[in-house]
Amino acid sequence: MRVLNLSLDSSVLDKNSVSAKRILEYGYWSEKYFVVAPNKENKELDLSDKVRVYGSGGNNRASQLFNIYKKSEKIIKQKKCDVITTQDPFEVGLIGLLLSKKFKIGLNVQEHGDFFSQKYWRQEKLLHFFRYFLGIFIIKRADNVRVVSQRIKKYLVENLKIEKNKIIVVPVYTKLADIKKFEKNKNSEFIFFNLGRFVKQKNLPLLLKAFARVVKKYPRAKLLLIGKGPEEKLLKNMCAELRIESQVEFLDWVDNIYDYYSRADTYVLSSNYEGWGRVIIEATIARIPIIMTDVGCANEAVINEESALVSPVDNLDKLAQNMMRVMDDCGLRERLAKNAFNSVNQLPNKQKTFELYKKSWELAKK
Repeated sequence: MRVLNLSLDSSVLDKNSVSAKRILEYGYWSEKYFVVAPNKENKELDLSDKVRVYGSGGNNRASQLFNIYKKSEKIIKQKKCDVITTQDPFEVGLIGLLLSKKFKIGLNVQEHGDFFSQKYWRQEKLLHFFRYFLGIFIIKRADNVRVVSQRIKKYLVENLKIEKNKIIVVPVYTKLADIKKFEKNKNSEFIFFNLGRFVKQKNLPLLLKAFARVVKKYPRAKLLLIGKGPEEKLLKNMCAELRIESQVEFLDWVDNIYDYYSRADTYVLSSNYEGWGRVIIEATIARIPIIMTDVGCANEAVINEESALVSPVDNLDKLAQNMMRVMDDCGLRERLAKNAFNSVNQLPNKQKTFELYKKSWELAKK
């Protein structure tokens, strides 16, 4: 099968990037795999004899999207593609829909972010409000939809009335690593850990407010935030206002993130929405307990009170309460971590994951 991927990730044009290495895997499951991604440069790159990636060219978003359409049109004509897969149901989704209708080939749309079921995403900015309706329009017309969680599938079926046979669920594959837990003495700081972009989606102000309540009862608590983003200054100012600067540490991205997972006592996710939440899977691999809002893989890969403590989205009282519960109860921490690790081991392995990707292309082609 010849697959054309309309991507949003320009890093695929770097042979050494994680994205490029992942794309090579897709090539194994197809006859030919072509990727077109936004990039200022108009370039082509062979990652293997089966995988070729193309940079759109263009100095701004609008020109890059136009060039993605024109370049994809040319590729479909020359390479005789069987199916188009788009990385989101919005701008590149629209390009995919137009091309699939023009050339009468299958369209597979990916939905990684759970954009439709939560109000928070479409309230973040005016553009998202319009993209919300565009996405619904496109998903309803796709031949197949690939989602990362049962949560997303359920919403699409029950609320958007998408045929369930058109939707295939493929959780985000995360390689299981052998992580040695860092041994700490009883008097060490209790470290809450969060990794991600400092953006509205992650609702880190909620986490800081909850942590401020925790500190009043447990002065030895510490919060480690690893990442970067536009809200960094706001978050640091909040720490000063809440008088927790000495107990909150900000760090930039690091190469070996598992060093921090192994030293943490609990992972906390405070997001307003997530498609899956890869960091949650990484935390379970590191065998640390998880506190999270009811997003992404919550009550799917991990279950409330069994393998995680799950609180409603944007609920300060419940999040703070759960953070204090894990500090109070060593047995609870051990039980949650053990059950979560066992649960994640039941997720599809690498081969099964790529077999499901291939199945989604085949369904779209039919």
